[in-house]
Amino acid sequence: MHQTKLRIQQGNITHRYHEDYDVAFNELKQKILKNSNKSQVSAIERMQILEDLDKFELGRFLIQYRGLNGLWTQYITLHPQNGRLTGLSSDGKPLQAFERWVLDRCPIVIATQERFFIFQKLLQGAVKNGLMAASLPCGLMDDLLGLNYRGVENFKLIGLDIDPNSLQLALENAVQNRIEMHCEFMEVDAWNLKIKDEFDVVSSNGLNIYEPDDDRVEDLYARIYRSLRSGGMLINSFLTPPPTRSTKSEWDASQINEDDLRIQRILLDDVLGVKWLASHRSEGRMRSALKKVGFKDIRVIYDRQKLFPTVAAIK
Repeated sequence: MHQTKLRIQQGNITHRYHEDYDVAFNELKQKILKNSNKSQVSAIERMQILEDLDKFELGRFLIQYRGLNGLWTQYITLHPQNGRLTGLSSDGKPLQAFERWVLDRCPIVIATQERFFIFQKLLQGAVKNGLMAASLPCGLMDDLLGLNYRGVENFKLIGLDIDPNSLQLALENAVQNRIEMHCEFMEVDAWNLKIKDEFDVVSSNGLNIYEPDDDRVEDLYARIYRSLRSGGMLINSFLTPPPTRSTKSEWDASQINEDDLRIQRILLDDVLGVKWLASHRSEGRMRSALKKVGFKDIRVIYDRQKLFPTVAAIK
């Protein structure tokens, strides 16, 4: 895996970027220095985290793009069965100390890895002859391409994404998994999705967490609802609010290491300022949004920390 310049499609809300990496790095550095007296966290500690990020490819991508694309989402979610076993980073070198922390201890990353395998279990249960399944946004489409289709000959997997880079990588991933003949890829903005009564299941992770506007999120769910066949299933996820933002937070404090949570706050808020920190939703809020557009039989499945739950809903 290596650092490449991406073509960012207009309307992409999951990752932004600077043309020049050094410009992006210096912008974050100047922000730390400028706000040295406005944060409870020392500028020295924040600067150390920025310098640690600069030591590995994933960290440099986060500095430049302030979010994840399909390639790096794959890297994080599949880490438990790859880098955690080999001890190797994306460039084939030993993992840096801070990258190990990000991949093995950062609470939201651990929750993301657990969420991915919860998705896999639900999606595997939907595999059947005649299956029409979509991934939105598909990224590299590991959610669908990583399933077991043994004995299933008639199925179609549709990758939908606004990012042309992810679509190309998803196609390569399908070829590597030798099921490209069952796949189709479309460059589309999720909020312009016009497909109706087509899919048995839609797997969707990584859009609602970047969108703080409830009306926009409901519009997204309404479009997915229309794309499903009767009885079709949406598999989605959401970030629950921390106790500092809600007295009814679902977080399980007994499963969350406070020191790791503190470092996560510094990394995501004070250093990177990632956009999705403002897009938390409670289980009740999620259920309400899904019911409003017509979904029923809504199930919520929590990760161990209850940070990044999965929701399955039926049309």
